[in-house]
Amino acid sequence: MSLNNNNYYNENLKQTKSKLLSEQEKYYNGKGKKEEQQQQQQQQQQGQQKQEQDLSDVSDVCDTTTTEQEKIIIEKISISQAIRRNSGRVQVPAGTITGMTKISQMVSKVQLYCDKCAAYSECSFDPIPVANIKSIKEKCNICDRSIRFYNIKPLDYKSSVLIELQDTDTFDDLDRLPVFLFDNDTIDIHKRIGENIEVVGEIKIVENNFKYFSYLYCESIKYLNKENYELTDEDKERIIQFNEKYKNTEGGVIRALVEIFDPSIVDCDVEKEGILYVTVNTSPKIGDKSEHLDILLIGPPGLAKTTLLERGVELVPGSNKIGGQYATGKSITAIVEKTDSNTFLRLGSIPRSKNAICGINELSKLHNEDLSKLYDVMSGRRFPFEKFGIKADIKTPTSIIATANPGNSDSWISNEKVDWNEIPGLAPLKDRFGLIFILRKRSQKDNDEFTDKWSKVQAKKEAGDLPDYTEFLVKYIQYAKKIEPILSDEARFMLKEFYKTVNATGFGSPRVLNTLNNLAKAVARLKLKNVVDEEDAKKAQEFYSIMLANFQKSVVYSESPKDLAYKKGVEIVERFKKISGVALEELFDMMCQDDKQLAYYFGYGEKSLKMRDNAKVREVYELLINNSNIIKISEKPVVLKFLCDTCDTCDKKTESNQEKNNEDQEKNNLYGPENLSHISHISHSEEEETIEGFKLSPDGPIYLDKVDKEEKKEE
Repeated sequence: MSLNNNNYYNENLKQTKSKLLSEQEKYYNGKGKKEEQQQQQQQQQQGQQKQEQDLSDVSDVCDTTTTEQEKIIIEKISISQAIRRNSGRVQVPAGTITGMTKISQMVSKVQLYCDKCAAYSECSFDPIPVANIKSIKEKCNICDRSIRFYNIKPLDYKSSVLIELQDTDTFDDLDRLPVFLFDNDTIDIHKRIGENIEVVGEIKIVENNFKYFSYLYCESIKYLNKENYELTDEDKERIIQFNEKYKNTEGGVIRALVEIFDPSIVDCDVEKEGILYVTVNTSPKIGDKSEHLDILLIGPPGLAKTTLLERGVELVPGSNKIGGQYATGKSITAIVEKTDSNTFLRLGSIPRSKNAICGINELSKLHNEDLSKLYDVMSGRRFPFEKFGIKADIKTPTSIIATANPGNSDSWISNEKVDWNEIPGLAPLKDRFGLIFILRKRSQKDNDEFTDKWSKVQAKKEAGDLPDYTEFLVKYIQYAKKIEPILSDEARFMLKEFYKTVNATGFGSPRVLNTLNNLAKAVARLKLKNVVDEEDAKKAQEFYSIMLANFQKSVVYSESPKDLAYKKGVEIVERFKKISGVALEELFDMMCQDDKQLAYYFGYGEKSLKMRDNAKVREVYELLINNSNIIKISEKPVVLKFLCDTCDTCDKKTESNQEKNNEDQEKNNLYGPENLSHISHISHSEEEETIEGFKLSPDGPIYLDKVDKEEKKEE
């Protein structure tokens, strides 16, 4: 019995060994065949590449064919379409990043172990990694048995971030495309939230809590500049021609732009102009460099506030509009949402409107707590966010156009004067709106005229005869936005002095000066100018004064320092008309000592007051010599003389003889009666007299007394 058992065991052992040997032989033969197949495939690929290269040398037909194949393989679709796909390699040409998760790791390489044949192998998942090893469905290369998930060991990982994309135009919250970004594409992605991207990748179905969703696994990403509206050379030429045509007309090019801003809106020219200033100053700038303007349109219902807001939003690509009655402070800034597997930071409408405009209709419907969320947004164009472990500094280079009804009721207490208390909202927020325009109900007479105009406009609109210039305005604004105008010293001086008068009335805060500077730059941009000059500063003052009139504030426009210096110079030269003349350098010295603002303008004490060294001195000098009552009686140094009425004839004679006496004048800067016939009108009671720091000589020009001059400077 034992012998038979031994034979039985030996026979089983032989069979087992034979079986193992046959499996090994099968494995090695299979491996050899597999390697042979791989070599054949490589040879075929090399031959195909060589053939394609030969064909490309002969003809371009192959290139065209390849391009057509790529178009078929990579299909360009919208976000809404991508969400409804379950597979395929696609390109999403434009989408806005509206949400993202924290960075995490996904498996890109694993080790597989077969518990049947005790064999190890490796498997890579490139370019698309896997989030969970349970989703890996691989088989053993030897026995073709499925590998259990507990026999799978991760070897390598890829950094990943899950972002959400929404269509840039619709921003439909129901259509959000989840996109996985990997490795280098995740670097600084938190700084990119709110930007537009173009992404290419593969769509896969992912199971999440027994539900299945379409995910896009990114292969390449490209960041887009959404403010770059396509401008052709023809567009640029039309814009420049438009500016040249209207810049010298009454009201200039700004008036022309207001007229083509939605002609269907009647009698709202001031509000239209303000919205144009807001649109042209939108930019990526934040903090102290921000030049954004915010505007509040407030008045009773039925005065086209909402229509103006909507048209303003349409003028800048990437802008959004929301309703205050349907929003909260969190929903318009940022919010954190937790899902079953992720924690998302989702942006609101304001951060999504980067470099553009966010229109908030019915601002007064927001609660005071929600309004406070806008403080940082409208001052520094950024706000800090920290919640559920997500900490971010969210940039919001966004301008705000808001509408509201009066705080007390649907009408103003007085139609003549508006009080700050009638404007709803917190006082700090009201102060952050640089421009506030009050709309009032019309009188019966004005309403009859308005009805006649509106009826004509509606008739044209129904007949299709009312032109739509929106596309041209969008392009004009995008072209003008690229201009970076610089405030001239004269413009800066005028705006500063104007602010002082505004502040003296008790209106606004120091933010008003910043608003005035930004407003003047907006004026220059719409005029396609690189420098803000006195004319632009004056235009900014006039426009701001219209707003002040609504609050019964009246201020005097500030003058250009150049004009002030000219008037001061004429006054000084005339004051000393009985003296034979005033040296130019001493004239400007007196101006600067009399007026601190002029001293700052000319750089008194830091710059020379000579014409060759100071361009501002030369500009004012040119104005002085063009005055009919002032003549130049000396060239080196320049001496100016004011003509008295009794000396007109002799002064003309003196002027005609000036060239003849130049040689003597260079030798002696004092001019006696022998050279100037009008000197006989000057009192000769004293050879020399002194008046408070000035040394006056009846036979020569006026100079500051050197000792007193030094003492004054020390003081």
